[in-house]
Amino acid sequence: MKRFRQILVVVPENAPTGTLLAWLRELGAASSPAGVDLLLVADDPVAGYLVEDAAEEPEVDLQEWTARLGALLPGVPVEVSRVVGDPLRKILERLARGTFDLVLLPADDRDSRALAERVSRKSPVGVLAVPSGAPPVPTGVLVGIDFSDLSPLCLDWAEAFATLGETGASRLMAVHLVAAPVRTRASMALNPDELLRQINDSARGELERFVHSNARDASRWQVSILESQWPSGELCRLADEDDFDLVVLGSHGRSALSIALLGSQASEVLRQCDKPVLVVKRKNENLGFVRELLGIPN
Repeated sequence: MKRFRQILVVVPENAPTGTLLAWLRELGAASSPAGVDLLLVADDPVAGYLVEDAAEEPEVDLQEWTARLGALLPGVPVEVSRVVGDPLRKILERLARGTFDLVLLPADDRDSRALAERVSRKSPVGVLAVPSGAPPVPTGVLVGIDFSDLSPLCLDWAEAFATLGETGASRLMAVHLVAAPVRTRASMALNPDELLRQINDSARGELERFVHSNARDASRWQVSILESQWPSGELCRLADEDDFDLVVLGSHGRSALSIALLGSQASEVLRQCDKPVLVVKRKNENLGFVRELLGIPN
């Protein structure tokens, strides 16, 4: 049965690590990764090089990190290294050298959230951005759906992450956001409330059919249609007010997140949401750990 090949864990300098390692422990227990790389990154645009001089690199710290990960993930090969330079460049260089399936990094302040957004834009594989204090076993997973070709994959990822822990998430919700119709001469001839109701009913029907056709267990899913001119803000509000512990988005991974699942607002979700955000990428379509967590034979 397939499994994770490698997880890349990114720890910016002075970033808190407790929550990040708790998520790593749960993911490791669920999917038995073949390897974990931990990258300690120090932002120094002037230096921009891999620290190799033993006199400069705190070797004892790396040894301690290696021992810590070894205790956290028994039997899993781990590698710890420290790099100095542009964090995005160093992360992409590491991704280019390995067979990674997932990038795990913190999202605690403006800088770390901005880095998570930049990595999500460029990474060839999925990215999970985790704020401090976020429980590593989500009880509710919220998925943004726009009916693009990545939307079925987002359902797969959500169902896989919902199996973390002993009981798994109790709630799965697929949400589609619609904007109020633009006032035109044609629309002014109609009752605006009735027009919006028809749009919402049509969208809800399409969303229900989509979940029924693509989810592995459609009976577990709730669906919701929300009206908003600010999709990212509405998604963050819903996750916060309804206590969803994980938000799942899709990204085609081109030059910007303007074509991501929720359009140009997707990068704002990563920058603003106080909950963990999982960005799914096309390369992860046949990701081994999804099959592993869902118990799907090859």
